[in-house]
Amino acid sequence: ILAGAKLAQWPLRRELDLCRDVFELHRIRDPDRFVSEIQVDAGLEGMSLPPMLLLPAVENAIKHGPAAGHSGEVVLAVRAAENGCVIMIQNPGRFAGRREGGEGVPMIERRLALAYEGAATLRIEAEGEGTVATITVPSRAPSEEA
Repeated sequence: ILAGAKLAQWPLRRELDLCRDVFELHRIRDPDRFVSEIQVDAGLEGMSLPPMLLLPAVENAIKHGPAAGHSGEVVLAVRAAENGCVIMIQNPGRFAGRREGGEGVPMIERRLALAYEGAATLRIEAEGEGTVATITVPSRAPSEEA
């Protein structure tokens, strides 16, 4: 993982493997608190992303969802879009705004800005009693300088 952090990009499948590991570790700690699901459109697992882009989003989904006492499903979905892909992370527990001192969201925003030079976005919003984080990335590979 540490060697991957030095790379400008790696395949989505490696990022998804890390996310699966995080889900499994939390499931060991709280086996009855949540279920997780990863959905990926065909052909997208080989696309390139900045390393550990999704990991902080998945960690936040668990931290502010099941680990904060909200039972339910945590879903990571990667969908093809017209000019790239849309990644959605849904978790139980209603989004109440950014927390001062939080590190995960600013880290994701910085990685997106460096890798995609403003062409990628992160949006987090409440949806019913849950939270949805949506990351939109263009189809072009991340910048080598990221």
